Amino acid sequence: MSLLYFDIDEIKAQCDMNYSNYSENGVNYVPCRYSAPGIIRALPYLLKYLGLRASDAGKMVESRFGRIMIKAENDELILWISTDAMQMGFSTGEVARQVALVTRGLLLCLE
Repeated sequence: MSLLYFDIDEIKAQCDMNYSNYSENGVNYVPCRYSAPGIIRALPYLLKYLGLRASDAGKMVESRFGRIMIKAENDELILWISTDAMQMGFSTGEVARQVALVTRGLLLCLE
């Protein structure tokens, strides 16, 4: 198993980079979990940043980084990054880190 861990201030992220273990409708993806105090408050704004609507939460849909799924679960943000991101010129790790950076900025604004 290949895990990616990183911290950006209080945001903790963990992604299982072994995408061959995860598939949704024939598309492989990298599952990530983000945790931080109050992180759920950032979800509506994060959806907008990704080019998604509130009704897209919890669904695998097209975003600015290819197909993606994001939802809130037990005080965490859950993100699935499809391997489509690589075809668009982004590594899945880059997308995971970008989402963490944007989430950190959103949390600062929401304080």
